Amino acid sequence: MEAWEITAIFFISLSLILLIILGKCCCIRCRKNKEEEGLWHPISSEEIEIRDSEESGFIPNRVWKKIQKDEVDMVLFPDTAHHELSLDDDASQIRFKGNTQGPDRWYCVTGSDWLMKGRHYWEVEVGEKSSWALGLATEEIKMSKVIPESPGNGFWIIRLCGGKQFEAVSSTVTELQEKPQERPKKVGVYQKSNELSFYNAESKRVIYTFQIEYPGLLYPVFSPGSRDKGPLIIKKKETEFMFTLNSKAIHPNSICELEGQYPTEEGLLPCVIGKDKLTSGKSNWEVDVCEKSSWALGVVSHTHSKKTSIPENPEDGYWIIKMSGGKFQAVSNTSINILRKPNQVLVYLNFEDAELSFYDTEKKHLIYRFQLRSSLKVYPIFSPPDLRSRTK
Repeated sequence: MEAWEITAIFFISLSLILLIILGKCCCIRCRKNKEEEGLWHPISSEEIEIRDSEESGFIPNRVWKKIQKDEVDMVLFPDTAHHELSLDDDASQIRFKGNTQGPDRWYCVTGSDWLMKGRHYWEVEVGEKSSWALGLATEEIKMSKVIPESPGNGFWIIRLCGGKQFEAVSSTVTELQEKPQERPKKVGVYQKSNELSFYNAESKRVIYTFQIEYPGLLYPVFSPGSRDKGPLIIKKKETEFMFTLNSKAIHPNSICELEGQYPTEEGLLPCVIGKDKLTSGKSNWEVDVCEKSSWALGVVSHTHSKKTSIPENPEDGYWIIKMSGGKFQAVSNTSINILRKPNQVLVYLNFEDAELSFYDTEKKHLIYRFQLRSSLKVYPIFSPPDLRSRTK
């Protein structure tokens, strides 16, 4: 073999190697961009098994149990409900309260907005209602409080219209081939990676699956339609507080002694701050609020750790739920009205998932959940100062 042939082979081989490396770099960069935009998620072997089952149209029991492990306690926010809708005190039933004559109007209410990571399953009983709609929607739909009648961007739903048309609707409409007697009475909704699936929760059959590519926040959306006044009933998940066995507990003696420093100005809630700074791991504490007409609890950032009162208006650095002036609210840099008023509250701070959750320990359900920033340093906060922290 001539020297020039050896040289040519060498340069051709080198070029091929460089092209392969460049291609891999481009793929990695593309994947990184999609991760940053929220459009790409790694697929686990469990998700592959679920997808394979969905393609067959039926979910076997072993896979169904895996899906149900991802069940969340869905929280509805009354501030997001259209004025033609009513929510019960437990935020688990939604009804249309207007005139049932005329075409369907898809007035709606939205739920928790922490659906951008992980897998989430929730279940809704539609019963014998003649009209209803369920799925996910964007901030724009949340603000309008109405799901458009016509196909469009910003929502991914299935709906029953007047007891006749059963459809999957987003930018297009897909007629769902379900016989009337086979239409679901209970619908399971499952969000995973970039997919949204709907199941008949009784027969475990797959109704429809959307592929979703959207980088922003998505909200569970619920509409009871406007053809009848029957309720949509959201299944409440009973939470087992297993984390109390391996989390750091905050005891009553962790509370700072601030007696004599409580302010009396109108519009301020006197408070005490826990002396233990929380920066990592998992922590929880339980508080009796009982019949108090005014109280607040949660966490406060280290920049506010010397405060002796909670401001009336929302302020960054506070993550609390509070009862004041007859209103029950979740308060941080904004205020959100919430339902499910408790007598006993379990506060659960999880730095691993960057979440602060509040549970009703008597009814065993979620009251509210904040998404926190990473690398926070926070302290427990209590108002009034005589709130009683309980230990087990």
